[in-house]
Amino acid sequence: MNEKELKKIISELIKNSDEQNKIFLFIKNIVNKYSQNQTLKEDLIQESLIGLLKAKEKFLQNKKVNFSSYAYYWIKKQIIEFLKKESKEQYNNIQLDEEKLIYKKESDEHFINKIAIPDNIPDIEKKYIVLKFEKVMSLSEIASELNISREKVRQIKIKVKQRLKNLNKNLT
Repeated sequence: MNEKELKKIISELIKNSDEQNKIFLFIKNIVNKYSQNQTLKEDLIQESLIGLLKAKEKFLQNKKVNFSSYAYYWIKKQIIEFLKKESKEQYNNIQLDEEKLIYKKESDEHFINKIAIPDNIPDIEKKYIVLKFEKVMSLSEIASELNISREKVRQIKIKVKQRLKNLNKNLT
């Protein structure tokens, strides 16, 4: 959806041109703030419009509040709920990918997966990720490879999962 289409939809929902401009700029700013790619941008614009529709539906004109101020709340609320839902889905996909990797190891010994590892992760955690996901080793095998106890590997696994969760939260 381009800016012209967005302005047209907003103008159909809101009659006051000052309010239209304020809401258009707000949607444009909030979408640019939270979107990393074009697909997410489209989703955020749609969620913004859903928030705008909710605001229009619930707005009471006899209150001493500008519609645009009221709409900001609903638009932002809708976007934040959407981003939280997306974040949970991405985390679930990470867990599903781990299960797929383990399954593929059992079914295809030649399977190798390359993983992009962020630079800000400690070396021991990078090694764990490589051994777990690229070489598809068990915790015991990783412990043996790194010359540490299985319990220490389990603790590293917990730290890596927590770090991935935090990275995922920071994206939203």
